[in-house]
Amino acid sequence: MDISVIEDRKTRARSWFEALRDDICLAFEKLEDDAPASLYPGPSGRFVRTPWDRTDHTGQPGGGGMMSVMRGRRRRGSDAGARAASNPARRRHDCFSCGDEGRM
Repeated sequence: MDISVIEDRKTRARSWFEALRDDICLAFEKLEDDAPASLYPGPSGRFVRTPWDRTDHTGQPGGGGMMSVMRGRRRRGSDAGARAASNPARRRHDCFSCGDEGRM
């Protein structure tokens, strides 16, 4: 296959996935905007985007992308990590690679 065809496909795929990411983020932000203030106080959550890059095992550029994390009002259950950290009896170890699920 011609290298120009491959590069064109990579460009089109990247554009498609970036548009999908943007559409998903916009949909979640709309849910935040539409949430009733009486139930969910505070400003609506918004995505913060951070570019990232990595290197391969030789130290050469190995890819990258854009990380999108929603910041803003607290959602139900968003403090679960803080509660678990303050109470060792509540900490759990859920390891999908080894299949172990249980208290740490």
